[in-house]
Amino acid sequence: MISLEPEKMPLPLNLIKNFHDKLSQFVQWGESKGIKFNESRVLKYLELLSSYRAALEGNQIEALMKSRDAAYLDQVHLEVAELIYLYESLRDFDDPRLKTRFQSIVRGPELLQDDVTGDSRDIQFELVIAALLLRVRINNLQLHPRHDLVCSLHHNPLIIECKRPRKDRTLRDAYAKAAYQIETSDLVAANPSTKGIVALDLTQTVVPALTGSQFPSPEEMEKAFVRQFIKAWNGLQITISDYSDRVSALHLYCQAPWYLANSCSLPSVPSQHNLVVINVKDYQRNQKIANTYGDFLKRISTISFVR
Repeated sequence: MISLEPEKMPLPLNLIKNFHDKLSQFVQWGESKGIKFNESRVLKYLELLSSYRAALEGNQIEALMKSRDAAYLDQVHLEVAELIYLYESLRDFDDPRLKTRFQSIVRGPELLQDDVTGDSRDIQFELVIAALLLRVRINNLQLHPRHDLVCSLHHNPLIIECKRPRKDRTLRDAYAKAAYQIETSDLVAANPSTKGIVALDLTQTVVPALTGSQFPSPEEMEKAFVRQFIKAWNGLQITISDYSDRVSALHLYCQAPWYLANSCSLPSVPSQHNLVVINVKDYQRNQKIANTYGDFLKRISTISFVR
């Protein structure tokens, strides 16, 4: 077994400096847009990064890490990385609803397990998908008043509804709710060729089932992660008895757990695992949309926010 205890894996000083600089830039940009950061988790992250940097420079990192909860130190750098990713991806996105979305996510709790209502990270997941698609320049992307995202694909509207199920047993309901929102959209009435994508964040159903100390190598961790990811999809597939004609594909997303993101190299962009599953109903038409959407996502692997 390999040891992945956080106190034995301090983050490198150059990563801390990079994160602090870029998170500070996020605050400056946000304040220029009217986003309020007082008492937000972003300022708390900046405070921790400053303490971390001082401890590294003063050779006192062990004392700092002993004073912090292990889960906090495991996860905060991934939280910071994702916020930076969203800021750098969306800062030039001209959408009037972007300010309120960012305001919601910076007000959320510092750690995923403390997010009781889920509202903040529900919105954060919507922005993650927006960032993915904006980076590959999908047409006419917008934060829609009645849908999470709307864009244009093959000259027709494509609705993207984003759901973040908390438990395996809620996967089917999450899909059904998203499909209903697509089916009943006013955009369908205006354009009968309108289709939709249901994007499901499986992070909270996949990652808690894995523990880094179970595996002898990063390669074994990766295999276990992918197995769990596919298992979640298989469970969802079994529970959906009637796919919607309006849903061309499911976009299954998962953020890698901290130990997998750390295992190969730092700095760690929040590692994104994306699987696009075609709806076999009306296969020929859905295949064209799903394949085009999937090709967009494949481009993401060549893009990094750390420069």
